[in-house]
Amino acid sequence: VVRPGRRISLLRAEMTGLDGTVFMYASAWMMRQDDSIVGPATSHDDRMPPLDDATPLPINFWGDRPEFGDVVDTRTAEGSPFSGNGRASMWARLTAPLLADRAWNPYARAITIADFPNGVASIEPIDRLVAINTDVSAYFGRAPQGEWIGLRSGTNSSGLGLGMTESLLYDASGFVGTANQSIFFDRVSPPGTTR
Repeated sequence: VVRPGRRISLLRAEMTGLDGTVFMYASAWMMRQDDSIVGPATSHDDRMPPLDDATPLPINFWGDRPEFGDVVDTRTAEGSPFSGNGRASMWARLTAPLLADRAWNPYARAITIADFPNGVASIEPIDRLVAINTDVSAYFGRAPQGEWIGLRSGTNSSGLGLGMTESLLYDASGFVGTANQSIFFDRVSPPGTTR
């Protein structure tokens, strides 16, 4: 706990290697909840196309090599995820635990899926343009419910090899939050070459 408080607290965690190298860190503002203060309001569509209407989307980018498609079930809701259109919507659920002996925390599940938009809403096919996100920031109005998280995502490019994604996050009951990524773009190198 970096900043304790009764109404707002700041938490921080790091993942370090055996040599002390920090590989990842996460910060989270924890805020009290009180439904007597203000009623629900959104500035956008509160619903995503229903999961029951979504089309299964198998993910297999690298043949027999292990990949994230091995641990996620995905369904296309709108557009063509991963195709290079710059905008798409999909439902996803994780099929393996983050830690072998623990169930998914609803926020950890949603943040993991919020890391997908750089591929889901790619601006060119992913076999031609690499879109590496350097971060992911997620904001929640309530805890996500259930295994399935919906993403309505779009990607913007500065034209300078940099960009960002913007996503709305949903569960079966409706809107739960937003997510953003900073993106570094690069061309895919032909096999046997390096950049």
